[in-house]
Amino acid sequence: MSMYPTLKPGQFIVLDTWIYQDRAPQPDDVVVFQRGNKGLRLVKRVALWPDGKLQHEGLWYVLGDNQGASHDSRYFGGIHTEQLAGQVKLVLLTIDHQHQLLSDDTLRMVR
Repeated sequence: MSMYPTLKPGQFIVLDTWIYQDRAPQPDDVVVFQRGNKGLRLVKRVALWPDGKLQHEGLWYVLGDNQGASHDSRYFGGIHTEQLAGQVKLVLLTIDHQHQLLSDDTLRMVR
């Protein structure tokens, strides 16, 4: 729910895992990154730091679109470039809580 309404529970997403080999993350990029040593991956949006900077001591500031339900850089600080798995490009398909395919949210670009 941290990225609602951009992304919803049950959605399968497609990542560009090469994009940050050639360029730095930009504000509004929706990214997947590793958090902690248990391999937990989170999805958040790159944002400016509260002081208006994009990078702060080499770290990226990430926020969930649904900030009331998001555990993000406001709580754990910035993330390193090495933690980035890629940029979210596409919602491939959506499955509801009853494991039914929802056709209205298939193959949608993520912005």
